[in-house]
Amino acid sequence: MSLRTSTLDRRLCLLGLLWSLACSPEPETQLPPIVAVSKYVDYSTTADTSVICMDDLLAREDRFIEEVASTLGVDPPSGRIRHVRVTGAEFDEPETWPCPSSMHCYWYDEERDLGTILSVGIVNFHELVHAVDIPALGDGHRTLGEGLATYLGSETQSDPVVTDFPERFLAMLAESSEPSDYRVAMHFVGSLLDRWGAEKFRRLRRDMPADATPDEFASLFTSIYGVTLDAALSQMTTPVWGTLIRLGCDDDVEQIAWTGDKSTEADLSGECGDPGFFGGGFVGDHMGFGKEFTIDIPEAGYYRIVVTAPDGARPSLSLSGCPNVGAVSIATVSEGRVEGILHAGRHVVSVGFPQGPEPRGEAHLVMEWIGPLGSP
Repeated sequence: MSLRTSTLDRRLCLLGLLWSLACSPEPETQLPPIVAVSKYVDYSTTADTSVICMDDLLAREDRFIEEVASTLGVDPPSGRIRHVRVTGAEFDEPETWPCPSSMHCYWYDEERDLGTILSVGIVNFHELVHAVDIPALGDGHRTLGEGLATYLGSETQSDPVVTDFPERFLAMLAESSEPSDYRVAMHFVGSLLDRWGAEKFRRLRRDMPADATPDEFASLFTSIYGVTLDAALSQMTTPVWGTLIRLGCDDDVEQIAWTGDKSTEADLSGECGDPGFFGGGFVGDHMGFGKEFTIDIPEAGYYRIVVTAPDGARPSLSLSGCPNVGAVSIATVSEGRVEGILHAGRHVVSVGFPQGPEPRGEAHLVMEWIGPLGSP
């Protein structure tokens, strides 16, 4: 979600997260300090930053920023991107939380050439798309901006909206320039980029007024694409998938070998400097660090995965399929234990390690094939 700075000043000042002179004569004191820096991103957080490890994750964000810029045919941002990860209960206070109806938002100060992401997440690719798109092409029409950020910054699938897409899109356009359904906006933008490429979309994105009426939207669209909006919508019958590749799927991270027939086990370890290892600050009693591994599932079926720490604790665990899997793997995650249906192909295994005085962790993983699809 992208927001205009002018609408945020009051709530951001109340939250203490805006460094505008309207808040304080010492603007930089309003934000948590920057604790990690990359080519494009300055990372700060309200978490305990006594032990952090962000170099690898920020380097991946830098690569993503450059990939988005290349896809759009624009330059990467020349100014800094400030990512403020908020970890407290601020987002439960609707009077002061500055991201309406969302836990994440981005805004751009054109005068300072400074973008800011406010998020409860350690990384937010949707907002990073805004951080490339808005400085290059302007704030513009939100349906185009949010559709683009969802298409390039998520793994969202548009299958559920394809059947009656033209009616859905036109109804949403008539309601407001603020899209009520990001999936619908994504299907429109993704279909345009897939069929006509970035050049025409850049013109549409740059030239479409933020408050364009449906008639104005349709007229400008026709002038750029040479086809009526109604005709284009009627041709958008193929589902669109968000192009974001999950962290780990296209990175050089450690692979867990499948060593047995129906099961495998492995000792897992990680430390700062390993590909896929990160730590963005301590929050309560949550895991302090994470590392991503990959594993190639040899056969579709029902699986059980358990990961334990040397002291008997259960680190956090999540598992998700990469694009080559071709089907959604469904697994239930609970205190270091995963059970569910996995399809053959590469998966990312994300392990959370407990907090500690050094950015490192160890765990033991056991993975068992329980039975074929339809089990147990």
